[in-house]
Amino acid sequence: SKRALTREAAVSCLGRFALLNQDSHADVKPLLLNIAGQAEESLEIRAQAALALCDLYMLYEDTICVEYQNLLSNLLDHEKRAVVIVIAEICVKLLFAGKIKNDNDHNSIVARILVLFFDFSSFFDGDDNDNDIQEVGNPARLQQMLSLFFPAFCLKSEHGHNQLLAAIGPVLRVVNDKDLSASVISKILGFVCETVEGARAQCKDAASSSAVEDEARAGADNTDTASNNSACNMEGNDATNDKQPVAITASLHASLEIVKFLVDDPDNMSTAYTRELCKLLASVTVDDLVGDVDEGENGVINEEENADLFVHLMKLKKGVEEVDMMLTDSSALRNLAKLADVLKLVETYDSFSEDEEEDDE
Repeated sequence: SKRALTREAAVSCLGRFALLNQDSHADVKPLLLNIAGQAEESLEIRAQAALALCDLYMLYEDTICVEYQNLLSNLLDHEKRAVVIVIAEICVKLLFAGKIKNDNDHNSIVARILVLFFDFSSFFDGDDNDNDIQEVGNPARLQQMLSLFFPAFCLKSEHGHNQLLAAIGPVLRVVNDKDLSASVISKILGFVCETVEGARAQCKDAASSSAVEDEARAGADNTDTASNNSACNMEGNDATNDKQPVAITASLHASLEIVKFLVDDPDNMSTAYTRELCKLLASVTVDDLVGDVDEGENGVINEEENADLFVHLMKLKKGVEEVDMMLTDSSALRNLAKLADVLKLVETYDSFSEDEEEDDE
């Protein structure tokens, strides 16, 4: 209707006015938030208000407010495809700009965007007009944006690595709750692990190259030079350190999340989903779990020097044992046994831990 078009234009003008007038944005934001959160309002107007809020937070604020974050989180589950696509694009912008700080909601948002990316066929059909691909709300535009967002988000900072890994648990729940194909979870977890490890490798190489260049420059000039010139802009990472603590591998993190999920909610998932998760666990190798940890004499990893790694391996081993006692499906149990065989390397740490406990006594 003409009235709806007028209201939509008014919301757009209000948002632009606040962008141009810094003194007014604090007064305009509550009004836009109220419009975006009104369920009886038309979807076009609500989306316009949400977009205007995104622009204001991008320009004037360090983080978004809890109310706006909750609104975005809720709208990502909206039944209308167009709403989900617009809100997903808003979330991508805010995440990349570091405007979403709350870990719980952050993980939930990242998880749903991951699921959207890998289940995109339900949000895209042949009726979409490719000529409008530059318009906000176009599914092809969002798909292209997401294909670039996740690798860039990981390369941008170590915070990106951690947040993508932290989204694995929520992803497991979202896929189960939406009753999606079991194969979707395999694609998502494989993508997350590959993306995180790839970003870590690139940042490590860039940091090493930067350190070498800085050392050579310092030797030539005999002056102090900045060593934080890493191309991947790793936040809080010192490129001059010869030896950084070895991060827990993405595969180990994913395995821990899968086991935790199987333990916490075994009765609310299908047999196919349980089998798929156990199949993923069966595909994990020793190298996937330990990563770049240096091997000592005779090719044995030093437990004392890598205590944090073995603590996580112990958690995984105990979790696998607990899942083994809970499952009844023979196919899932066979796959789980394969990971149990891989985890036999933890047995040496069992005795090491027991010796420490005896010494403490």
